[in-house]
Amino acid sequence: MQDLGIKKVCITGGEPTIYSNIFKVVEIIAKKEMEPLIVTNGIKLANKDFFLSLIDAGLKGFSLSLKAPNGTLYKKWTGLDAFADIVSAIKNLNEHDVSYAITYEVTKLSIGTLAKLIKSLTVTKVKYFNLDLGRPILTEGACRGDNIPQPANLARAIVDCYPLLKKAGFRFA
Repeated sequence: MQDLGIKKVCITGGEPTIYSNIFKVVEIIAKKEMEPLIVTNGIKLANKDFFLSLIDAGLKGFSLSLKAPNGTLYKKWTGLDAFADIVSAIKNLNEHDVSYAITYEVTKLSIGTLAKLIKSLTVTKVKYFNLDLGRPILTEGACRGDNIPQPANLARAIVDCYPLLKKAGFRFA
């Protein structure tokens, strides 16, 4: 991959941090003089030993996929009581000065919480903020996007939140 000019490798997946060989994968990528990055829900990064082992293996950055702006909604929407773990993961990232982005999944449920989330993130050291504007899924041979907001609603939410993003100093993608 180096001969193709590839400098960064982003590891995604279901959830790459639950892959038993993730440390080895990161190490191999780093030894090939490329920057390994991971897209994760962030839950396992709350464990400082796990987090530091990824850094020691050569991981250079993270993108945390955030599904809700607070613990109550996170549990309601995902079925997991793990929001506190994500907050701990952000603290670990900040404490060790590791580059990261927050990617917020915008759905029909979460679109109304975007401004609240942006305001709550201003106390973190996050520099990069992304919006995942929904992904259709393929089930039973048909493409479905039941939870994707209407384009006009997405556009309105983004335009309404732009001043907050700018004021927060986030780099927005």
